[in-house]
Amino acid sequence: MLPTIFSGAAVTLALALHASASPLVANATVEAEKRTVGGAFLCTDINWSGTCGHFTPALGACVNLDSFWNKQVSSFGPDECTRCDAYGPTDCTFFIPGGSPSTIPVWHFTYPGDDSGGLSTNNPWNDRIQSFVCFSTC
Repeated sequence: MLPTIFSGAAVTLALALHASASPLVANATVEAEKRTVGGAFLCTDINWSGTCGHFTPALGACVNLDSFWNKQVSSFGPDECTRCDAYGPTDCTFFIPGGSPSTIPVWHFTYPGDDSGGLSTNNPWNDRIQSFVCFSTC
């Protein structure tokens, strides 16, 4: 069974970016703070708004989003020197029963991330992410 990140109480952005848990921050500005390697900053709305949290799982560890975050992410920002792959299915898998490899929803993010939900692309990820995994690029 893969770990699930649970959200905590609302705290300031500074605490959220330095804590190893995933506290929530409302209406945070991502660009204002330097983040650590290996984590990802997620928000429930586009333009880094709504409820936001910084996740810091071990590099290479799949994160299944808990019920609060599952299919709710609209802004996704990996830390500097970090690449994250986000998946439509749980368990960071390419397999969906009855699906073909070309239809598996997977999205790749690098710093500073994307706050648009991919809405202007042919593969939007807004409110579709259920799991993600991050890797160091530096």
